[in-house]
Amino acid sequence: MPSLWTFALVLPFLLLSIPFLQVIQYRFFSKRLPIFIDGYSEENLDEVREAFAKNFEVGWEREGASLVVYKEGKKVVDLWGGYADAASNRKWNQDTLTVVFSTTKAAAAICVAMLVERKKLDFDAPVAKYWPEFAKNGKEAITVQQLISHQSGLAYFDAVITEEMALNHTLMRKVIEEEKPKWKPGTAVGYQAFTSGWLIDQLIRSVEPRGVGQFFREEIAQKYEIDLHIGLPMEEYYRVAKITTPTMGERLDEVVDDYRVIRYAKFFLELMDKSSPISRTIGNPSWLEAIDRCTFHNPEYLRMEQAASLGVGNARALAKLFDLAFHGGLLSNEMVKRLKEPIIHDFDFIFQEQIPRGHGLFYFDIEGIHAFGHSGHGCQQVQYDPVNKLSFAYTSNGLKMGLAQYCRTLVRLQKAVYKAMKLKEF
Repeated sequence: MPSLWTFALVLPFLLLSIPFLQVIQYRFFSKRLPIFIDGYSEENLDEVREAFAKNFEVGWEREGASLVVYKEGKKVVDLWGGYADAASNRKWNQDTLTVVFSTTKAAAAICVAMLVERKKLDFDAPVAKYWPEFAKNGKEAITVQQLISHQSGLAYFDAVITEEMALNHTLMRKVIEEEKPKWKPGTAVGYQAFTSGWLIDQLIRSVEPRGVGQFFREEIAQKYEIDLHIGLPMEEYYRVAKITTPTMGERLDEVVDDYRVIRYAKFFLELMDKSSPISRTIGNPSWLEAIDRCTFHNPEYLRMEQAASLGVGNARALAKLFDLAFHGGLLSNEMVKRLKEPIIHDFDFIFQEQIPRGHGLFYFDIEGIHAFGHSGHGCQQVQYDPVNKLSFAYTSNGLKMGLAQYCRTLVRLQKAVYKAMKLKEF
């Protein structure tokens, strides 16, 4: 019979073997559904379609996805495939919608930029100029720029946000007015994962008779036939894909491909401490979950005008929005020039990353070229490359652990696009 010492020596190796067994099981023994790809790409962009299909073939896409690219105002790639709900064998169709998470923030940023152009807002003006009651409790000097660029000190709220409050903009306005900044505004960056949606909504309501959802719908979505919703009509819910979170085996498989993805594993440890900044940031509201399970596709939540994380659309909508805004004349050349460059390079102490940002947008380096846009939870992405005049969007309902340049499905597609179009590669 083995001694306790033998057991003690063997146990660490047994425990270490478990992750590898999970990866092997995922890679070689997971059941793969039939691959389904539809849409089109221009003849010289066949390798983009091949890369899109490859993500499904190797199991990196376990549900569905969409990819759309515009070049100088022309749509050159429009692909979709996989399943809107793999469990029920429901395929991803041309008009399938999914929750686009924080890429919604890019749509909200465009709304703010439009109001700046209309002289209703000024990036450098205090929010209190338009919303006097906001100045309470040390918020009097917070500028519009700081509010939309995660420098406000309001990355999380002390007030517990209920579903009833989130559906009532009057209650949310009062909550924000009573909140105190968690650090001196303008001195640090802390990602406003949820709060920016309510902050921007109330900012717009201060200069408009409508909120961000209605403004976006009436000024952009309806006018230009963009299938993106900040506040989804209940009758459109049947088109929404079911979101699934990755299993432990799938998470580990991403780490095996790119060890840098392990950086996101720290969230699990920090979330165990309910007093940590990140736990307070993404733990309130508690009813919005997207790590172990996903509640984001609850129809009651999707009807909320929450411009930080509850936008519903697809890659076609996001890419068209960016092409319209930054190439098609929705925003002036002067505004686009202003938005091209980041203004903040500070370290984000909430998510422990340094991402250049400004004007409500994120900035990504592509061989020295600043592409700007926004990432979203689970590997959603929308971006505009101003040098090549390229709008790119990718969405998926099978969430990933990695994000942006640490998401393997996205990186494969980006590389394929730039290689096929003979542009500077990532």
